[in-house]
Amino acid sequence: MSNERLDTKDTVDTKIKNNRPIFVSIVLSVLGLVAVVGEAGAQPNYPTAIPQTKFDSGQDIQPYFEGWIRNADGTVDMVFGYFNRNWKEELAIPPGEKNGVEPGGPDKGQPTYFLPRRQSWVYRVRVPSNFGKQTVTWTITAAGKTNTAYGDLNPVEEITERIIQTRGNLNPGEDDPNKPPVINVAPLSNVAAGTPVTLTANVKDDGLPKPRAPVQRTTTDATKIQAQANSSAPQRPRGLNVSWMQLRGPAKVAFDKSNAIAVADGRAMAAATFPTPGTYVLRATANDGALSTRTDVTVNVAGSGSGTPGTSGTLGNSGTPIVDNDRVTVWDATAADPNMPHPANDSVWVSVSRPGEMQFVRKGSRPDVAGLGGRAIAIDVKAKTVTPLENKTGYPLAFPRPGQLKKLFENDRVIVWDFAWTPGVPTPMHFHDKDVVVTYLAEGALKSTTPDGQSTTNEFSTGTVRYNDRNRVHTEVLAKGSGRAVITELK
Repeated sequence: MSNERLDTKDTVDTKIKNNRPIFVSIVLSVLGLVAVVGEAGAQPNYPTAIPQTKFDSGQDIQPYFEGWIRNADGTVDMVFGYFNRNWKEELAIPPGEKNGVEPGGPDKGQPTYFLPRRQSWVYRVRVPSNFGKQTVTWTITAAGKTNTAYGDLNPVEEITERIIQTRGNLNPGEDDPNKPPVINVAPLSNVAAGTPVTLTANVKDDGLPKPRAPVQRTTTDATKIQAQANSSAPQRPRGLNVSWMQLRGPAKVAFDKSNAIAVADGRAMAAATFPTPGTYVLRATANDGALSTRTDVTVNVAGSGSGTPGTSGTLGNSGTPIVDNDRVTVWDATAADPNMPHPANDSVWVSVSRPGEMQFVRKGSRPDVAGLGGRAIAIDVKAKTVTPLENKTGYPLAFPRPGQLKKLFENDRVIVWDFAWTPGVPTPMHFHDKDVVVTYLAEGALKSTTPDGQSTTNEFSTGTVRYNDRNRVHTEVLAKGSGRAVITELK
């Protein structure tokens, strides 16, 4: 019996051994066939198809949905970034058909100036608490290609402010004593194209984390092991620093310092040159080495040599507003700004994105800036009231007036007018009996002439704000461009 088992085993082993060459040759034959088919079907590896190729220009832009943040009041911020596939080319794409956000767009305060490569968490759209299963889209067309990012309230895509402050660190930081820095930017005035202006960021911080001492590299003794240097680029300053980037504007802003700027005595300063007139939005980011805080600054730039004051404002309560006096405080705000201003009094919100729309918001209530198109001028109407001046000039009051005029709102605090100047048609000589806040909704220039023949030219662009005192007599005529404004008279 045992001999039978041995015979059987020997027989099986023999079959296996005898079949090995057949099996191996079958496998080799199949592999050879695959290799032949692979060679026949392979596509030529043209130079433009090499994944490692870097294109300086001519590439498209892909917007990204980064996630959503739940706010304390129930609203939600949809956070977006973008990837400019170019390594060098920077693109300016104004809001419209080629750069639009929906619903409520196309201009919802999104970036219009695109830096090279990946820019994360740069833009927010605030949506109401009942947004539900709706979707926010951001569509960008560049280099002949259209790309769209889709943002919805998928639970797995919820993020936190700390993730953005730490650039992606998922640690919730519940036991972290470090607090993010506080930053605001000093206001600018008399900003003219081609003339450098100083940007001053004021920064406060708790001193945490303590900056590490820099590694001292010496080359005097070749026998000692030296610290490795992985880059020849300038080192990022250790400790508290500020960096700048451009979000919006018709052309590239030139900064004298492209790297992060160390904060000294609570300030970090840089020079910026705006090449052409228009409205620009810059972002200043303060970083303590672990946490960062951002604030956005809107700058209206007049033509070179015009002598016309520009205006600027820092978005949010932490920054310096455009106008701040005993009657009003004014901000330039966007729905995307995490530091949305909260006026202490009743306020008027004038839409920049949707000319002719506005909201009067009672103290303690919140505006719907997204409903106003994403960007609005916020006017905090302070408690001080001023009785209108008696008109003894012999000229009519400034409002109402002939022309394209519409009263948008009136109550016991303000009268809000929407007025468009007709090219070549001067307004009647008129008297302002009230202080006014003027929000321009177009780009142009007005020539103002007083009864004694003295004239001045006031240039403006979309979003420019002027505060004008009462007791003025003049006539106005459009000198260039187009002219439309929302004028808020203060009672």
